[in-house]
Order: sequence, then structure tokens, then C-alpha cells
Amino acid sequence: MTKSKNINLFISRQFFLGVKKEKNGVEIISESLVNKASVIISTCQDALLLVRDSYIQELLGKIIRDTSKLLQLINMQKNRKTKEAADEILQLSQQLQVNTFMLPPNLEPQKALTSTSYNVAVTCLYLLAFSFSIAVGAAFYAWYFNFLVTDFFLTELVVALSTIGIPASCLGTFAFGIYSSEVNNLKKTNSLNEKVADFCDEITVEEGVNDEDKQGVCWLPKI
Repeated sequence: MTKSKNINLFISRQFFLGVKKEKNGVEIISESLVNKASVIISTCQDALLLVRDSYIQELLGKIIRDTSKLLQLINMQKNRKTKEAADEILQLSQQLQVNTFMLPPNLEPQKALTSTSYNVAVTCLYLLAFSFSIAVGAAFYAWYFNFLVTDFFLTELVVALSTIGIPASCLGTFAFGIYSSEVNNLKKTNSLNEKVADFCDEITVEEGVNDEDKQGVCWLPKI
């Protein structure tokens, strides 16, 4: 069972949503809304394992808390509607999106090893091309002085590859592997922005928010 499903089961329980077991006929928020909230929380938890900056950690914690509180408020509002709760839902939805947009594009800065590995890989690629260029240059020289033969070209190519090309290829492949593994670990926040925007959009549908209810509240667009 994935982490997102575990979170889904936890936040959909009655005690979390504030619903008493003995109370019959209560209206529960949609499964789709719970699913979207669990994905947001799971994404933030994964990001917390990467970041070391206390400010970003605080923002991620706020996103988790605001998402959880929104579910509880919406569930309470479904069974006992109040103007105060409706206003709080709108304001909290706005704040949730604001906190998400305040996150940096990457949740972890690119490490020095990553940049160095990329530069090494690019340099080795040029060295491999350089080894072929040496063989081609030697072949042109031989052709010009009329002693170009296949064996001569192959000999020059093997010497160039053995001394420059093959070592550069091995080192470049290793460096590119390090670079790729580091880059893949960088968490992008664009997907989190979209998930939060979809979550807040569904809240408006769930609550039946109309244009008059939105007056004075800034609803941020999707990016």
C-alpha cells in the first residue's frame, strides 16, 4: 500500500473529520476531495525529507496543516452550515495557495557535485569528438601526400580512441550517471501548485461557492 493510500485512509476516518460514530445520516465530503488532499500531504511529506531550509520546512508544514484543516471545516460545514465556517474555508483556501506559490522552483538546491559532473560529462563528449577529429586530420594529411590506405586510417583512429576517446567515454558516462541521479532527486513544485489549485477548485464545487461568496477573497489561478 502506497503512502498516499495510507494517508487517504487516515484522513477519511470519522475521528479525523470530527464525525461521531453514533451519529446517523451525516453527510461526508466527497472521496475525490479526500484523494486530492492525501496526494498533497504525501507530496509535502516527501519534500520534507529533502529540504534542510527551516523556512521551506515551515511552509510545507503549513500546507499540510491547512489541507487537513480544510477537510475538517468542509465536513463540519456540510452538517452544520455557518457563515463563519464558510468564510474561514475561503480564506484558508487562499492561504493554502499563497503558501504553495512561495515555495522555490526546486525544493533542494543543485549540489556542487551535480554541476561538476555535468561539466565533466560535456568535456568528455568534446574529447571523444576530438579523438575522431585527429583520425580524420591524419587521413586528410595522408590523402594529400598520396599514401592514404585503410590500414593507416584505422591505425590513427585506434590510437586516438585508445589514448583519448575511450577513457573520455568511460569517465563521461560515469559523470553523466552521477548528474542524472542527482537531478532526478530534485523535487519540482510545479506539480504541487497544480494539485493545490485542483484541490481548491473542487472545494468551490463541494461548497457551492458562487461569485458573491468570493467577494473580497483572492482566488489564485492555476499555473
